[in-house]
Amino acid sequence: MKAMSKFFLIVSGAIALIGVVLMIIASGMAKKTGYQLYQKKVGGKYLYELDLEGSDVAKISVNATDTDIRVMTGESRNYIEFINFNPNYYSIDTRNKIVTFDEHASLNSILSVWEGEYSFKGMRSFLNLGGVVSGQKEVLIHLKDTSGINCFFFTITTGDITFGAADSMTDYNITMTSGTVTMKDVKTTSTVKISANDCKLKFENCSFKNFEGDIEKADMTLEIDGIHSFDFGGKCGILNGKLSPETPECSVKLSSTNMITYNSTVITESEYTNADDRKEIKDTDDSIKVDGKDLKINLEVTFPDAGTEEKAED
Repeated sequence: MKAMSKFFLIVSGAIALIGVVLMIIASGMAKKTGYQLYQKKVGGKYLYELDLEGSDVAKISVNATDTDIRVMTGESRNYIEFINFNPNYYSIDTRNKIVTFDEHASLNSILSVWEGEYSFKGMRSFLNLGGVVSGQKEVLIHLKDTSGINCFFFTITTGDITFGAADSMTDYNITMTSGTVTMKDVKTTSTVKISANDCKLKFENCSFKNFEGDIEKADMTLEIDGIHSFDFGGKCGILNGKLSPETPECSVKLSSTNMITYNSTVITESEYTNADDRKEIKDTDDSIKVDGKDLKINLEVTFPDAGTEEKAED
């Protein structure tokens, strides 16, 4: 072997040794300060915890496959648990007041390139490439409250998404192939938007300003107060719900390829269709009930009394 080759081999070995020593030192320092440097196994689950204390977070974005997501409020501190994810196949970014978790099966999670900046998860990533991490994947978001969160943006293939009690101005934007979305005691003066192929929704004691749903196959049970606009489109399934609009001018739009019954009157496509092929109901009657065919809808909308509201404004 040439002298120069031996020299570079020795230098490479020295650099590798220094790297191992630095990793051991960093691990010890992280442990003392309570910062989790690597994923650990707790109770049979693989866990990585992201501490958000002291962080000004305005948006939380999760893009994952086959994952359950839970947002829990009233917690003692702000942090997120990522459970049973292979550390080689995801990246976490916490810049610009946005927490972004992105799961992807590629080397990009090991060597990430962000606008010319590089980050490296360590030699363990190469050694464990393709390692098996079993169990249901979960993202558990622990928050004191949601007042500082402008938006939850979740994109998953399959899974269950659950939101705990909240009262804020937060946007909820959810996209999934199939799964369930559950909200209880969630109040927002902004918009809840859900897009899915096959989705089961349950909203209990909730208050939204706007709801937008585009669900091909739906199984929905809704109880929403203070609604300003309700826009739902689907092809088949069941929608059972009660809406209590804040004003008599609440707009309720239902998109379907079928005829629907409005106040016991069958409304055909030609009789009641807007330019965008959406059937619109906008009325100040005490209640509205709509029953479709393949898309079976039993939706009751109870408007406030217009006369009472005018007196209250005076």
